[in-house]
Amino acid sequence: MRAVNARPPTIALACAAIMMPATAKTTEPERASLVRVAVEPSGDCPELSAFPDRLKALSGRLRIVAPWVEAPLLRVRVVRSDAGLRGVLVSQRRGSEEVAREIEGARCEDIVAALALVAALQIDPPATGVPITYHLSSASKDAPSSWKYGLGVGAGWMAASDMPWFSGLRLWADTRADRSGLLSPAFRLAALRLQSGTVHSDAADSSFTLTAVSADACPLHWPGNDLLHAEPCVRVVWGRMSGTATGVAEARSEDRDWLAAGLAGRAMLHPVGPLVVIGEASWEMPLLRYQFYLDPGTPLLRIPAHTFGLTIGLGLQFD
Repeated sequence: MRAVNARPPTIALACAAIMMPATAKTTEPERASLVRVAVEPSGDCPELSAFPDRLKALSGRLRIVAPWVEAPLLRVRVVRSDAGLRGVLVSQRRGSEEVAREIEGARCEDIVAALALVAALQIDPPATGVPITYHLSSASKDAPSSWKYGLGVGAGWMAASDMPWFSGLRLWADTRADRSGLLSPAFRLAALRLQSGTVHSDAADSSFTLTAVSADACPLHWPGNDLLHAEPCVRVVWGRMSGTATGVAEARSEDRDWLAAGLAGRAMLHPVGPLVVIGEASWEMPLLRYQFYLDPGTPLLRIPAHTFGLTIGLGLQFD
């Protein structure tokens, strides 16, 4: 009888021991997966702003936290590519290197959805619950071009030692590769007309005008972000320098060729839509150096060894 009476309590305790871990597991709250998100604004893909909402919709465990909270970081951007659009997802955990993943497609909405899915599976693998097969629509013939084109106008200045200030107008047209990364070439053709102030001397008053065209090649591009970027350029300038002397018995004028090579640095701000605000500084070395004379014994201006320029202007950029 004692053996029979002892068996039920033993079975009850064993069952309780088996059930306790399962009960504890079902009642333990699910741990949240924390993540920081940085979205680079994109004029080519406005729907990218919805990336955080799409990410949170894939799992109730994902929680986006403030930038200063210790958590994995996700950076997303969308740029143009030969296939239409390229979505870039860069992830980084503390103490580890950045990992970048890219997705290409023709539609912005598809790119954003795919980026959110990849990010969710990376931060919280069980987030989606069931396997998902995702297919991006292929690029169509109407996919965005991989080059951008622009037109602009600006005020220009040129100065050098022993030479008066020149000021005037600069017009330009350019084209640039629409891609991410440092190697992103751009080319620009510009026409300029700069006028000097009046140079006073004992012999005569004189003024000078430079009419020229310039060609820029800019092989590198610092992308910064969609709002601001910069690029260095090499430049060749060809044109005519005209000088006119007044205040003498007979006014005289002379035209000479102008040929120069140099470097330029350009910063571009994109405040809204296709509008571009441009600031540029340049250094040029005239390859033809000569003097303007009133007469053989009276020099008026010698072309300097170096000139420095500044341009501030507005432009429009199109796909």
